[in-house]
Amino acid sequence: FSNGLAWISATAKRNLDEALSEAERSQKLAPENPSYLDTLAEVHFARGDLQQAVEIQRHVVELAPLPMFRERLQRFEAALQPPK
Repeated sequence: FSNGLAWISATAKRNLDEALSEAERSQKLAPENPSYLDTLAEVHFARGDLQQAVEIQRHVVELAPLPMFRERLQRFEAALQPPK
């Protein structure tokens, strides 16, 4: 439940402090679960913590190199680039 709530909040960009708390709680229960880490990265991204989002998402891709995880990593990395 915590992970789902955090994901919805992050993608809606609402209640991000609560989302971070829920995502961290889920991640602590299963530290190497790529889905939980993916949610944590998405929450950091929504909060504007871009570098943290990229670092976590890189670990997600190492654990599970699925296309959806790679695409999110590309989106996060692109946000770190200065505007052209």
